[in-house]
Amino acid sequence: MAAESQILYLELDDEITSVIRRLRQADASRVVLVAAGRTKATSSALALRLLAGVAADEGRDLALVADPLGRALAAEAGIAAFASVAEASVGGVPAVQAPPAHRAAIHVVRSAEAAAPAPASSIATDETRAVTVMRRAAVVRPTTVPRDRTRAGSRAARRPWVPLALLAALLLAGGAAAAVLPAATIHITPRAKAVGPAHYDLTPPVQHVKGTIPLTMSGKATGEHTELVAATGSVTFSNWNTVPVEVPKGSQVAAGEIVFVTAQRIVVPSGQLTPSGTIQAGQGSVGVAGVNAGTTGNVPAKAIDTVVDRRLRGSLRGFPNAKLRLVVNPQATTGGAANHQPEVAQADVDALVKQVGDGLRAQLATELATHSDLLIVTPSPAEAPTITIPDGLLGTLGKQSFGLTGALVYDRLAVRSADVESAARDRLLADPAQAPSGTTILRDTIEVAIGKVGTAGDGVSVAVTVSAEAVPTVDEAAIRRRVADRTPSEVRAALDDLGAVDVALWPVWVGRVPGMDWRVSIEVTGAQRVARPSGSP
Repeated sequence: MAAESQILYLELDDEITSVIRRLRQADASRVVLVAAGRTKATSSALALRLLAGVAADEGRDLALVADPLGRALAAEAGIAAFASVAEASVGGVPAVQAPPAHRAAIHVVRSAEAAAPAPASSIATDETRAVTVMRRAAVVRPTTVPRDRTRAGSRAARRPWVPLALLAALLLAGGAAAAVLPAATIHITPRAKAVGPAHYDLTPPVQHVKGTIPLTMSGKATGEHTELVAATGSVTFSNWNTVPVEVPKGSQVAAGEIVFVTAQRIVVPSGQLTPSGTIQAGQGSVGVAGVNAGTTGNVPAKAIDTVVDRRLRGSLRGFPNAKLRLVVNPQATTGGAANHQPEVAQADVDALVKQVGDGLRAQLATELATHSDLLIVTPSPAEAPTITIPDGLLGTLGKQSFGLTGALVYDRLAVRSADVESAARDRLLADPAQAPSGTTILRDTIEVAIGKVGTAGDGVSVAVTVSAEAVPTVDEAAIRRRVADRTPSEVRAALDDLGAVDVALWPVWVGRVPGMDWRVSIEVTGAQRVARPSGSP
């Protein structure tokens, strides 16, 4: 036991049996009882003497903190009494000292020797002994009313205190008997037993969760359309022949590998003889455009120098072996270009369709999550997003982005989680195969694990696993019969099937539980918990 003081606070309705039990369970060598008022245990000198005897048997130093009356009664019982917890904790001088015992001489006359006178010395030494007597408190007697002898028929009116006194005497006699008869308190902590896990398929009431979710999203056109533009310009043909030469529309001229065609038909006039005997070429100009569109047709001035058609070339030369220039572009050709612009491709449409569908499903999941009190059945294949693709969208040029609109219509079956858990608890409590015989399932220990949720015809089926704890059913009348006239160890053995048992007897020297039912108290506290196995549907 601990060396320092242990303080026990008493309640107003604490019986002496409960105080003795707490005193025995204390783990300190010095115990201080604190009575805040007139408690049952400290308002009786007999109870305090019993308490002092238990403390002596247990080898504990006992002190009491109480009001003046309680301290006076404690002092008479031999218990140190104090006015405050601080004084009692340090073991100071008690506030009230035990009064000295008063002794009186009692003369004993033995019947066998009554006829013969005894010597005075013998009477003084052998027949008289000093014994302790208790002082009686002064009794205040009620003032009697003078009797009216002239009214003999009114005795009850003359002595009204007589029936009251008789009633008080009976009550005091009953209280005294209750105070001295042995008593016992049987404290039981039931031992819980695991129940389950039990598996059930439940079909609770069904409700619908339905609605329509719209969504419009934009996508980017990643396709590219390139438009090539041919370079244009003009060329001048030189005719060294003595006759006019026709250049048909589409005649080809070239600057190296880059080929151009004439835009229209022209006739190049014939060459003229000069006084010096040479020929002055006749000339004619016409517009040309590059055969291959793009920037390659942009050539500098005088880059075009070849007539591609051999017959036209011979006609313009006139003299077969002459090396003469037959065509030239006075200015550079220009305008050849490759113009790029965005185009809505099939991959762009497919990507946005997927994005809209994913967005609709995500919004639906968010909406369903707001129904945290429901168990919602998974969707059917018919629940799918509907996305509208405008006509002519594919291949649209010149737009950086485009949009698509979709919608998701849903209608789900659902059940309330609370309904499932309540039905599972009721199912377990109503299942006679689950609770062991002679036990009662503790409803607040029932645990429900919800498994698969699916459809069952037009309804919903929910698989659950239910576990709980059960405690032995306590029949107080039967327990009193089982423990009557038994020792504490026999009581514990007899009630071992119920759980942990503690027996407190009063007075302390009583060795067995009394046989009177009304002197045996049964106290039941919370069950000892057990580890339960787990399972899933």
